[in-house]
Amino acid sequence: MQVNPHFKEFTALDAMEGTSSTDWAARSSETYTKEQIETADRWQRAQAVDAVRPEVVRVDISQLNQGHSFVLRAVLEHDTWQLAGTSAVKSFLGIVNGTAGSGKTWLIRAIKQELGDACIVLAPTGAAADNIGGATYQSKIPVPRTKVDRDAIRVCGARLKQFVADFDGKRWVIIDEMSMVGRRSLGHIDELLKQATRDDDSLFGGLNVILVGDHGQLPPVKDARVFDEAGVRHRGRHLHRASKWSLRGLEAYEQMHEEGHVFFLEKVERIDIAGLDHMGAEQCEWFRAFRLRVRDGTATHDDYTYLKGLMDAQGASEATLNTLQNKDYSKGLDRRLGTP
Repeated sequence: MQVNPHFKEFTALDAMEGTSSTDWAARSSETYTKEQIETADRWQRAQAVDAVRPEVVRVDISQLNQGHSFVLRAVLEHDTWQLAGTSAVKSFLGIVNGTAGSGKTWLIRAIKQELGDACIVLAPTGAAADNIGGATYQSKIPVPRTKVDRDAIRVCGARLKQFVADFDGKRWVIIDEMSMVGRRSLGHIDELLKQATRDDDSLFGGLNVILVGDHGQLPPVKDARVFDEAGVRHRGRHLHRASKWSLRGLEAYEQMHEEGHVFFLEKVERIDIAGLDHMGAEQCEWFRAFRLRVRDGTATHDDYTYLKGLMDAQGASEATLNTLQNKDYSKGLDRRLGTP
């Protein structure tokens, strides 16, 4: 299948500038024929079947830190109570927050390892899914690709059969990179899991659901964040402008936040494990704080100068230093940091 000539002049910069406003599904329909799209879809499915999956990484539970162990223990205790048929036990609703390097992936692997086939791990992107040994949530949960704000979502036929089979025997659903899951998408997930379990009265169809991630990282594409009330409520009034699925997703997240378990992984494991091998304690501490400032958008020009000094001292490659010294790049950085 050849690339459509329409995209020959389409650059990476165009992609970045158009991401928030471009309707990619509509654009594909306009620039590719139906046959080309179907061919691509078949090719993707065939490649997925034969793809080499990353090797499952075994986690030494004894090496988990206190925060990881606390979350894992809460999950396993709840699962034990559920299996024992304790009537008072409701579904486990969890939100695990942690910045980059806090060991979120390690924790997900540990939970999956201990729960086995009773747990399915999902993520919004293929790269994130591979990282946790899972799948994209779109490949397992048949969320709408078009007409995403339609009033009703019904799955039927072979698609429903496969959907039900994928969740047969599953008690736990872990979704990584929660910052990329928008409120409308979460509403879709709630509705569809109810169809899979045939439980319309319980959030997520009565399944135990854990969202993992950092809301300071990448936002959803063409969707609002799960906690964003813009267009949904207005001074306590009912539905304002957003779709029913956006409202459903917002309410689902609020219920998870208010009635569920909210955890914070505060220790930056990635630096603790590897940092002191090539960085002093003072540099490690600065880097921890620097990462948080970058995450929160509060980095300063002093941070830029300090980081460049470290790169100079460690013999950074000429190409890397040229990037930092690039005038256009520096101007862009100055604008972000609010410096002249």
